[in-house]
Parts: sequence; structure tokens; C-alpha cells
Amino acid sequence: MHVDKNMFPDEIQNIIGNMSVESDNVGRSGALVAFIGDELVLKRAEKGKLQNACRMQSFFHKNDLVPEVVFYDCADFDYLISRRAEGKSAIDEEYLKNPKRLAAALGEFLLRIHLIDPSECPVKNIMDNLCAQFDGSICKNQGLYRHITDYLQIKTIDDVKTAVQNARPYLQNDTVLHGDYCLPNIMLMDFKGKHVIDVGEGGAGDKHFDLFWGLWSLSYNLKTDAYREHFLSAYGKNRINEDMIFACGCLCAPI
Repeated sequence: MHVDKNMFPDEIQNIIGNMSVESDNVGRSGALVAFIGDELVLKRAEKGKLQNACRMQSFFHKNDLVPEVVFYDCADFDYLISRRAEGKSAIDEEYLKNPKRLAAALGEFLLRIHLIDPSECPVKNIMDNLCAQFDGSICKNQGLYRHITDYLQIKTIDDVKTAVQNARPYLQNDTVLHGDYCLPNIMLMDFKGKHVIDVGEGGAGDKHFDLFWGLWSLSYNLKTDAYREHFLSAYGKNRINEDMIFACGCLCAPI
């Protein structure tokens, strides 16, 4: 759908110039996502919503994992313009019809992300924030996300609370996370990780959080958990605690 560039501030209109603006979708948290010509992507969200995305994208760009940030402003809205990611999404049919290679590629790419030195990561202590969100959701006691609990084979909120309580002392903030490591956010070239997108949930946290979401997304998109071991083996099973993967899933289960 065509977007009228006059809805944007003058500085963004100058960047757009004569290029067309076509809306893609409404992203997470209601953000407008649009393509500017063939090279740029624009996001607009409520004020303050894209600040972490800009910080993490700039950090990941230094590590050759995301496209360059071209413009960021937080006046009436947050605006983030970046170059378009290279490669094809991991949900492309080319990849989905080769699930073993896909699962291995995703495991290898996640390890590459997790080996980045976290000392200069601009967003710290992700697990502290997630635990606080978990506690708030438990207090509201509105239920559980079925797509998570079905995958984890959890029946009650007490099971979730027990798993998180047992894991809390062992959660680390020592690894650079993507934060939403799901297939639509991963761009591949010939079964090799090229870029990631939507890094606004990223920061320094526990590696098992990304591992859970990678496994969940594989299962969701392939309609089977049969390729779990291909993913974990490519990442390196000696690096993984299966109980912590389960606990990080439980951390996300309450509504």
C-alpha cells in the first residue's frame, strides 16, 4: 500500500526524495513498517519505542550482522530508517523445504551472534527486565500463552513458576542476544546467516533465551520438533543446558 510521504517530518521527506514509500505491515507494538524505494526501510512507532532498536542495530552493524542505520529521530514519533537487509528470510520456501540444512544454519548463525564480546553492548541486564515482566504477569494471573505451553508441554502456571524460580539464580547477562531469534527475523544466503532484523529486544542476557526462541520458531514453522538436534548440534551441545532452555521458555509463558 502506498504511503503519502507528506505524513513524515521534513528531514525524512528529504531522505525519501522522489522514491516511493510502500507500507509493508504493522510491526510489533504497532510500529509502521515501510519500504523507501529499493534500498531503505522505515519504521515509525510511539515515542521511545525504537530507541533500543537503534542502539542495538548500530551495535550489531559494527559486527556485520545488520544493515546500517541511516536516520533516527524521536520528535513526535520515533523514526528509524535503515538500509534493507541482504539475503532471503529463513521462512522462504527454498529454506523450509530443506529443514536439516536450515536448522543447522540457524544454529551456526546464533553461535556467531553469541560469540560477540558483550562488553560494549549498549543494552545490559536483559534477564533482569524479563524476570520483572514475568513477576508482573504472574501477579496479574491472566493465564498462559498456549503456543508456548503447548510446545513446552506445560499444564499449569505453578509449573511455570517452579521452573523459573529454580532457574533464577543461574540466569546470566553475559551473552549478546538477538532477543527475538525467530525465522522471519533471520536472513540467509545459500544457507549461511547474512543479516538479522528486528533487534529491538536484544541486549546482554542469557544465551538460553535465544536458544529457546530459535527452537520454538523452528517447530512452529516446520510443524515438527524433528530438527531440534540439528539446531543444537550446530550451535554446540557442549555449550547448552537443556534445563535452562526450558526455564527461559517458561519465563515467556505468562500473559
